[in-house]
Amino acid sequence: MQLADWVVRDATEFDKLGVVTGFDRIKFRRVARPGDQLRLEVDLKSSENGQHEFRGTAYSDGAVAASANIVLGEASLSNYLDADAARASLAILRQNGTS
Repeated sequence: MQLADWVVRDATEFDKLGVVTGFDRIKFRRVARPGDQLRLEVDLKSSENGQHEFRGTAYSDGAVAASANIVLGEASLSNYLDADAARASLAILRQNGTS
């Protein structure tokens, strides 16, 4: 969900942020324990009229740990955060190989 929000922020040039409006087809396949490293992926399936549909998958030790369809709507980023601070955070994430 948070990763999908970053996709929305980046796609709207940090004018909007993604807010959850729905989940579907949630499946948990493995238990994640403290200390486990999860690799998260989101695929943008569709985007129109301020609604963004994603397929999210979490992997643990190379196997699918959880997956879900996620729908995000848009809200004005400036109501919550400073856009420059959000851009700086994304730059740090990308620098660390998380894009």
